[in-house]
This record gives sequence, C-alpha cells and structure tokens, in this order.
Amino acid sequence: MAILCIASASTLAAPPSGNVTSNAFTHAFDALWQDMDRNYSYFALKPDVDWNQIRATYLPKCADAKSTDEFVTILCECLANLKDMHIWVDGPVGRSGTYSVPWRRNWNTMVVRQELTQVVECGEFAIIGRTRTDGFGYVGIVDQGKADDENVRQTVEAIQRIADVPAFIVDLRPGCSGGNELLGRPIASAFNDTERVYAASRYRIKLEGHALGPVQTRSLAAGDKPITCPVACLIGHRCMSSGEALVMMFECQPQVTTIGEATRGASGNPKPFYLPGVDVAVWYSRWVALTADQQPFEGKGITPDILIEAPADAYAKTDPTWQKALEFLREKVK
Repeated sequence: MAILCIASASTLAAPPSGNVTSNAFTHAFDALWQDMDRNYSYFALKPDVDWNQIRATYLPKCADAKSTDEFVTILCECLANLKDMHIWVDGPVGRSGTYSVPWRRNWNTMVVRQELTQVVECGEFAIIGRTRTDGFGYVGIVDQGKADDENVRQTVEAIQRIADVPAFIVDLRPGCSGGNELLGRPIASAFNDTERVYAASRYRIKLEGHALGPVQTRSLAAGDKPITCPVACLIGHRCMSSGEALVMMFECQPQVTTIGEATRGASGNPKPFYLPGVDVAVWYSRWVALTADQQPFEGKGITPDILIEAPADAYAKTDPTWQKALEFLREKVK
C-alpha cells in the first residue's frame, strides 16, 4: 500500500456510533458514492464501469440491510465492480477486501540462498551478500513492509561495503508487495548517479466527466557514492503498489536491466472516507499511477526488459530468472 499522502484531519473525523437505521445506510452509501464520484482516480481507465447504474443497483440493497455487517457485505459487493486492489472496507469486525488478483510465484528462495556467501541480514527487511561463483553483489528485499529508517540505513551501508563487485543483482520478486515508498528511495539511490524522474501520477480535478488533473512527477535523488556497475533487477507478479514504485526507481537507471515477469499492476495511493452515521470507513484509490514516461500501468503491470516465460513448476527445484540474471551479467562484465 502506498502511503505518500496523509488524509486530512477533517476526513479522518471519528464517525458517530449508536443505533443504525436503513435510512442511515442509504445516506451513508450516497455519501460514499458522491465522494468517490468526486475523488476516485481510475474511472477514466474503466470506461465499462457505469457508476450511475451501480448506485441505482445498490442503493435499494442498502435500504434493506438489517445490520452494519450486512451493509458492509453490500458495500464490498458493490465496490468489487471497480476491480481495484486498493479498495477495502473497515467495519466493526475488521477489514474486508473487495478485489484481489492472485500472484504468480517466479522465484526459489532456497536456490538463491545456496548461491550466496558473506550474507548480511538487515532486520526482516533485506539481505545483502555476494554470489559464490562470480562474486556479484546481491540485494534481496525480503519484506518491504518491514522497512524502517534503521534497517534501510543498514542495507545501504551493507551495499556500500561491497561496492567493488563487478555487478549487482537486486532481487525484488518475493518481498515487494507494498510498504512505504519513501523508505525504498535510499536503496535505489545507492546505485543512482544523478537525479532522475522515476514515476508520475495524476489526481482528479473539479470538472465533470471524472476528469484528471496535470501530471505530477516523482524523482530519485543521486546517491552519495553511487554504484554504477551493471545491475540485473529481478521482478515478478508479486511486486505491487509501493513495490512497483521501487521497480521503477531501478528501471529509470541506465545501467539497470529488469529481468523476470510483469508486475501486478496495482497502485492507488488510497485514503479513507468515513461514512456518516455508521461505523464504517472505505479506503479507495486517489491517484492514477504512471511510469516515468507517463503511461498508466494499473491492471497491466510493468514489463521487464528481459521477459522470462517459465511455468510455475519450473521454480520448484530451480530458478530460471536467477539463472538468466547470472548469464546476463557474465556477458556484461566480460
């Protein structure tokens, strides 16, 4: 989940509690419908979605809801029509997703770990090491969601200690499924020799027709001692949201070649809307995520420079993407 934006205090005001009537459910639904009609970012990319018809279909269902739990169920069914992984509902009994795309595995952790030596673990966030045969540097993101200032600092320092390697493998496949985008920047900057635009976004503006505002870009700063040797960045279908932002931070650098499968294609920078009169909040996408060349990738993902089309069972005992990265870098450093 991208968390670059923070909701305003007025948006986050605590909702009232107490007995809820069917009129309260319809009022709450209408308030959500209007807020999303004004602020939801992906209508322009979903021309098949008839937002007015969705209101006509689900407003009567909300009127018939007998409890908040039933109301939440109706909301989830309604919002599933948008097919957006960054829409979910917080109700009295917890969080409910509205849509999901199962990810495909394209890595084998055991194969990779057996190939590494001098391994340094940076908390639960990342591991650094060298490959045994070639002496390439290795950076593996274990869990992007576990990043914090301290283990990110440790990771950057560990990368700099092996800056003399002939090439690097940066492995984003298993652990880049969301987190704080800002904490990923120091990792990518360690390899970046000048400021570069790596991503962009667009937000809604106050015009009819679900119009979008101007493009806003995001840039990656240069590192203090950038490592500019060849880099193979391994990506896959589990990479999503802030994980895709990290993919783009590496993709924008000229010495980096991405290898693997396309990413998931899900980045929404969601913020909550608290429904009036009921103990429910709905989080939904507020930006259209764009690549550095201003192309949307929602639902499509980011395609690697070198696509590895291997069936899932090919990763049971080996790792075709890892092997391709080694072969590629060996040619690069000859």
